[in-house]
Amino acid sequence: MAVFKDFEEIIAWQKAIDLSVIIHTKFRDHKDFAFRDQIPCVDLGLE
Repeated sequence: MAVFKDFEEIIAWQKAIDLSVIIHTKFRDHKDFAFRDQIPCVDLGLE
């Protein structure tokens, strides 16, 4: 079993952050403002 000194060492966490960046970039100019405004709320669950 792996031992982590910090949660940022967890590969799943690193991939989730990478995915978050991709989503923010892709939907930055999305016209559906209600949808676009929900993205930061979802992202807070990762940080």
